[in-house]
Amino acid sequence: MNGLTNYFGANVFLVFTDVNSMVHVYYNFSNDNYPYQYAPVGLKCTAVAFSVQNGKLYSSFVPITISDNLDVTFSMSETTSADFKAQLNTLN
Repeated sequence: MNGLTNYFGANVFLVFTDVNSMVHVYYNFSNDNYPYQYAPVGLKCTAVAFSVQNGKLYSSFVPITISDNLDVTFSMSETTSADFKAQLNTLN
């Protein structure tokens, strides 16, 4: 996963659609991205990124289907914790 600068110090998760599972994707400082090579190709999920910057919550929810060499771009938007939780609940 690329496209999210580390400026936000974000946490990124893949929340799978048809599998009761999610995985944390860790930041790679040497490549300046969030690589994850183990997600099964063809599986649908939502890439969820969130961060707190200057006391404000930012997030991005990007629905994707895992494919070879997938590159995801995140657009972080300020949100409230209530709205973030509500959006998470829609993935449940």
